[in-house]
Amino acid sequence: MRQWSYYYAFDNPSWSMSQFPYPVTLDWAKRPTMEAWNEICAWTIEHFGLPGIRYQTEVSTERMTWYFQHSQDQLIMTVAWGNDNG
Repeated sequence: MRQWSYYYAFDNPSWSMSQFPYPVTLDWAKRPTMEAWNEICAWTIEHFGLPGIRYQTEVSTERMTWYFQHSQDQLIMTVAWGNDNG
């Protein structure tokens, strides 16, 4: 059985970070409730679909990052939720 990985899509040789060059990062600490994260993730899926075609995600203990394929999607996500990417 394959072990789950935060980077599952990037483990697949057909995926490349260069396909998703537009990041949006949200820090866990700035949105401390589970309800806030449920809303963000549900909104993202409603607007962009599941990860794989238009975006990929990366999760760490400090933040969650969405890597978008198109700058327009990055802009929509940033306007809706902000971007803690610096």
